[in-house]
Amino acid sequence: MSLPISYYEVLRVHPETPTATIDLMLDSMLASPPQEGFTVAALTVRAEVLEAARDTLLDAELRAEYDEDLKAAAQQQALGGGGRGGGEYGGETAIIVDVPMSRVPGVLCLLQEAGRSADVAEAGLDLLSRPDGDPAFRADVALATALAYSDLSRDAMSADPPAWHRAVSCWKLH
Repeated sequence: MSLPISYYEVLRVHPETPTATIDLMLDSMLASPPQEGFTVAALTVRAEVLEAARDTLLDAELRAEYDEDLKAAAQQQALGGGGRGGGEYGGETAIIVDVPMSRVPGVLCLLQEAGRSADVAEAGLDLLSRPDGDPAFRADVALATALAYSDLSRDAMSADPPAWHRAVSCWKLH
C-alpha cells in the first residue's frame, strides 16, 4: 500500500534540528508508544520505522539523499502531481512509500501520531472495506482509523467558527 512518510514528521523534528535532538526525540518516542490497543506487531513496526528515520537523518550521506527526494516530491506536488513522488498534508511534504501489507498497521499508527490523520483515515477506510484480513491486522487498522477520525473531528470543531461541514463522525467506521 502506498503511504506518505516524512522522517522529519514522524520524529517531530525539522531539517534544521541538531543531530543530538534527533536522538532525544527517538528515545522519547520509543519510551512512550501508544498506551493501549495496538498489537505488539504494529508497535514493533512503529519502532523500526522510527529507528530507520533516525538512522537516515543522522547519516550525512543518507540525509542528503533523503532531502533531495523530499525536494523532488515537493516539486512534483507543486506541479499538481502527488502521484508516486510525494504527497502533502498540513504543509509538510512526504515521500510516497510502498509499504508491505504486513507493516501497514504499524505505519498507520505512526502516521496518526505524526498528524497525518486524513491520510490514515483514507487508507484505513480502504483497508477496512476489504472483506478479508487477519483479525489483529483489522483491529490495528480500525484503531488507527478511529483515532484519525477523532483527530479530524476535534480539529474541525476547534476551528473558529467550528467547521461543522468538516466534522467527521464515527458512522463511517462501521
